[in-house]
Amino acid sequence: MKVTATQIKELKSTIRSASDDLQNILEPLTGEMSSAPNFAAKRDVRLAVQSAAQRGLWLAVSDKAYSAFGIDMPEYAKASGRVRNLVDREAERFSRRLAA
Repeated sequence: MKVTATQIKELKSTIRSASDDLQNILEPLTGEMSSAPNFAAKRDVRLAVQSAAQRGLWLAVSDKAYSAFGIDMPEYAKASGRVRNLVDREAERFSRRLAA
């Protein structure tokens, strides 16, 4: 699947918007997980948040790619390439920001 520069720009915007939405959803949950008495490892919280962000962002990107460009994206686990890298980078930033 070849994605054009214009499509990448639109998908980046989708990633930013979805990241903001995910933060509103996951921030309270992350706070609860971080302060739970039996949930000691911050690393575990960060990895859980990153995994949720990857999947949430990928769903948003997949929906946008299909609705705007007619591109049927593979599922996240089978994806590779530039779009997957953009999602992974944002998920990493997201998890550092939210689970710090």
